[in-house]
Amino acid sequence: MTDYEQIEKYLNDELSSEERLAFERDLIENAELAEEFILYKNILQNMRDEFTAQSGEASFIKTLEENKKKYFTLQQKARVIPLSKNKSLWFSIAAIAAAVLMVILLLPFLNRPKDAQQLYAQYAAHDTLAATLRGNDNDSALLVIQQLYNNKQYRSALPLLKPYVDTHPAELEYSLAEAICYLETGEYGDAIILFQALAEMESALKYTATWYEALTYLKQNKLSECQETLKQIPAEAFEYKKAQELLKQMR
Repeated sequence: MTDYEQIEKYLNDELSSEERLAFERDLIENAELAEEFILYKNILQNMRDEFTAQSGEASFIKTLEENKKKYFTLQQKARVIPLSKNKSLWFSIAAIAAAVLMVILLLPFLNRPKDAQQLYAQYAAHDTLAATLRGNDNDSALLVIQQLYNNKQYRSALPLLKPYVDTHPAELEYSLAEAICYLETGEYGDAIILFQALAEMESALKYTATWYEALTYLKQNKLSECQETLKQIPAEAFEYKKAQELLKQMR
């Protein structure tokens, strides 16, 4: 059994009582083993912290097991060089080996693209409806609409928004809010129709509607439609920058 296999078994509490006592005696008597133990323990903890923060304990254990042979190979290559008289050089090589291991382990996680639902959650930030009271009979209904929508109670806001939009077609922010309610309640066909209608108008919400049409496709995991819609947003539009960021994350 190599030192590192013994260290791992010790840390995982896989040694018998006798083996554990013998190993602890070796740690006291063998300075080189003690140094290896501290180094390995620190590397293991750093990897555990990194992976559990990103993907959970189970994923960490699986990844560690898959890459264990690579780790031991790197460490054994470092140990065959006679460096007992030059501890600093040994630690430099061990550190390089650890760095290589971290790259091996972390690269798949760093490069792994987010799925459609993660991207939707990241980019679907809806503006609130501002109070626009006019001192008439619609004020109470308007307040209820604003409160429900701003509190993300889209299913409750939708039946109130539709008649209001029908009687106030010029108030495009409420048309957009209605379409967003359809999006958030899973009525994607109705959402697309409204977003496309708004995008055809020459208004300040033209490309906001195009952006939301793309998000509607994204939420349905229709990635090609989402990408094509994002490409319709021109460079001068406010939504252009985030559209390009989303396109990049989808590649």
